Amino acid sequence: MSGKPTLAFAEADLAEEAGDSTAQYLATSLRAIGMYEQGWDSLARHESQRQKLIRKPGSDAAYEAAVFYMLMGLMKAYERDFAQSKFFWAGFGNETQIHWPYKLTDAIDDLQQNRLQTGLTKLKTLSQDPDVPPALQQALAEQITLIENKGGDVNSRLFWPKLISTLVLEQLKKSSNAQLASIVQMVEGLREKI
Repeated sequence: MSGKPTLAFAEADLAEEAGDSTAQYLATSLRAIGMYEQGWDSLARHESQRQKLIRKPGSDAAYEAAVFYMLMGLMKAYERDFAQSKFFWAGFGNETQIHWPYKLTDAIDDLQQNRLQTGLTKLKTLSQDPDVPPALQQALAEQITLIENKGGDVNSRLFWPKLISTLVLEQLKKSSNAQLASIVQMVEGLREKI
């Protein structure tokens, strides 16, 4: 945990060696989450499948782990610690195969870390993902549309220049300076011609 996958892998190995079947199950889950956070999706899925073989029939370990991950993911999101929240949502995704909470938290973390275009791109992708609940898809799509109306496609490398120029022009329109007003009219005339 805590963004230290090497330590998480070591902890998982120690817990798996010394623990009962529930501890082994949770250790395998920890390892799968570490792999998922490293971007090793296929290895994480393989580890997740191996994890299901460890679980004894009738065991509540998977249910308990999913509930734990969900509660911790929500708690960390309320604390605005989206980096840690992602960790728990990765575990939740491994347990339930519901991955959109991780993807949403990942996008929010990007926005919080001032990786704005990356975060917006992820949110746009989520708004088109059929696995995302329709209400969330719609809310994301509406907000992305508002943003793109000002700056164009968030995936474009010209997104920021266009957004900045649009906002600057809007601000200049509000100016009482006659020279600025004439410049704005000239720029808008050129923009319409283009």
